[in-house]
Amino acid sequence: MIDAGPQGAGHSGHGHADALSIRFSLDERRVLVDSGTYCYTSDGDARNRFRGTGAHNTLRVDTLDQAIPEGPFAWSSIPNVKAETWVNGQNLCFFCRQP
Repeated sequence: MIDAGPQGAGHSGHGHADALSIRFSLDERRVLVDSGTYCYTSDGDARNRFRGTGAHNTLRVDTLDQAIPEGPFAWSSIPNVKAETWVNGQNLCFFCRQP
C-alpha cells in the first residue's frame, strides 16, 4: 500500500507526515509496517516523532519532516500529494506522484 492522498482536512490534526509512505506484506507477513500514533496524550516530543516522517517508510530530506507539528492536533506546511499514475501489472507495479 502506498499513501498518496492528502494528509487530512483543515490542519490535518489526525494525520501523519507520511506522504508516499509504503506498507508491504509478503505471504501475509508484514515486512514494512506503519509505526502507529504512539499515544494521543503523551510527551509531545515522543508523539511528534511517531507521527513525523522519520517514523514512516518514506523519504526524508536533511532529517526534516514533510509537515511541521503545530500543537498536538495540527500541522503547518502540509504537503500537497496526489497520485498521477498507478498501474498494477502481473510482474510490475508502476506508481508516479504528481509534482
